[in-house]
Amino acid sequence: MKEEENNNQVTIIVTGTVRSGTSVMTRTLYEGGINVLFDDKAKPADASNPNGYFEYPRVMSLRKYNPKSIRGEKENFSRFPQHFPQHFQKINTAWLDEAKGGAVKILPNNLLEGLPLDRKYAVIFMKRDFSEVAESYRSYLNNRPNNRPNSVKLKEILLTKEQFIEKWSQIFSKNAREAIDYLKNNPYNFSIIEVEMHKLNEQIGDVSAFVNEHLKTNVQLVVPPR
Repeated sequence: MKEEENNNQVTIIVTGTVRSGTSVMTRTLYEGGINVLFDDKAKPADASNPNGYFEYPRVMSLRKYNPKSIRGEKENFSRFPQHFPQHFQKINTAWLDEAKGGAVKILPNNLLEGLPLDRKYAVIFMKRDFSEVAESYRSYLNNRPNNRPNSVKLKEILLTKEQFIEKWSQIFSKNAREAIDYLKNNPYNFSIIEVEMHKLNEQIGDVSAFVNEHLKTNVQLVVPPR
């Protein structure tokens, strides 16, 4: 009985780089009957993801508290915290209890290090060729609804397509490698299955088995049409 209770505490985490299939994977879990924590009003479907993003904005509270990373202004942070983004002020993980026995999508993947290590997670790590990821990310930036120049676009707008893809494929590759290393260095807390976006239909049986093992369910997941 105690073992069963512990298994019910496992949370499925869907992660990977942006534009790597995390949305379709999370949608697959949702339509397969898994309880997924998301808020479709926070980031509604658009031209880049017509079937929705399945994101939960409170995952940003996992960002590491590090005042030095904010312009190095540790003193100003302590004196004027209201001038800094709220998610830098304190890691808040209380909402994770709502995801126990279910799933939540966490992006970007460097937020994984903010997950508390007092529980267990089963991580579905989505993968895709990094040049494809970078090209898709470039299209996403250009197609954003109510498109306005932002900090990313102001820096990247002068890059050619080739320069953009070369730069961001390296960034995404580094981020993914560091995230996977972190997960594998904490095997007690994290079980992991790596899933290729373009082979999702082929691997969905393995994903179903992975989910069933950790949540003690008996689902047969089917990848929905895109």
